[in-house]
Amino acid sequence: MIILNDLLAKLPQNSYNYLNPDGENHIISEVMVMASPDIKNWIIPNELILTSFYGLDANQKEKLIISLKNHQAGGLVVKKNEYLKKIPTELIALSQHIGLPLIEIQNIKYREIINSFTQLKINSIQGIEAYLDQYWEHIFRKLLSEELTNKEKELLFNKLSIKEKDNLRLISLRDLNLSFKIFKIIINTVINCDRDAILGFIQDNLYILINENKYNLIREQLITIKNAHFIAGDLFQINNFIKAKNDLSNIRKLTNCLSFHQNFISYENLGINKLFISLPTNTLIRTLLTKKLQKFWQENPDLCKSLRTYFNSSLNITMAAKKLYIHPKTLTYRLHKVEKILTVDLNNTSEIVNLNICLNLLYLQEKGFFVG
Repeated sequence: MIILNDLLAKLPQNSYNYLNPDGENHIISEVMVMASPDIKNWIIPNELILTSFYGLDANQKEKLIISLKNHQAGGLVVKKNEYLKKIPTELIALSQHIGLPLIEIQNIKYREIINSFTQLKINSIQGIEAYLDQYWEHIFRKLLSEELTNKEKELLFNKLSIKEKDNLRLISLRDLNLSFKIFKIIINTVINCDRDAILGFIQDNLYILINENKYNLIREQLITIKNAHFIAGDLFQINNFIKAKNDLSNIRKLTNCLSFHQNFISYENLGINKLFISLPTNTLIRTLLTKKLQKFWQENPDLCKSLRTYFNSSLNITMAAKKLYIHPKTLTYRLHKVEKILTVDLNNTSEIVNLNICLNLLYLQEKGFFVG
């Protein structure tokens, strides 16, 4: 929601120098001072990292820049000091080559940058909330706290043209880091399709509550919006609103972990992965994961990656090998090795389905996905 260029514009003009101007329109989700170069354990997508490179040698600095790009960082801000008089030209060239925004700063504290970002974020959220119908957003929030009065419930039913047992849909954004301009486009699109839709901005995300009868029309229009990715939950009734909202949050986590590429993903699109939303993670682990399979996952990361890629490529060896940058014969050899180690038959449909579920569960567990 915050553009890098907008953040830099809030800083004193002589305090920064943009070394890679191609990234001015990068979206920034958070600003963080780097505590450790082992960023994979703490970075989030589009995070702007502040550092002085203190304690890093030339090789570690290059690895850091590449790693930041691989983990979708929003950019790198490097503070010049008595130990770092100038950012090496090879690091500037590297950042330009891979497309990672690089900014050098001086005579400014990290805290000033973080405070400027925080204020921009507050202003952006307030701008979105002001663009919504305040009364119905208030009703949306009361739905979450289960505090609706009978009169408010009646007004809600009338607006959505429903009775208590009628079906509803809840739609939200999969990617939270959008500009205010795109939020406005989304809101206008929904209102033009269905003036009775109820919109709420909760925890930095936009939620759209609609009558199921309007779902297909709104979906067809939302998928035309560039740079926005949506998720939609299963059908539900108004008394199950809180569960529907929680399920939608789990769908967001699931689709981000499993790297779905569609710009509109509904509960129906999840296929067999619905299991991970519907059942507690611990129950699935106890039921599906054998000690042999867990040991295989820990000891054979390359084989597991090859097998998951094969499954995600519709069992097409040529397509999977291309994604893995290996020869099809190499992939065939790896799959035979999997069959031997796990004593499975990759021509047996039921074994393929079971193994695919188990591998996705292990992958989600590794990524920290959990449903209680």
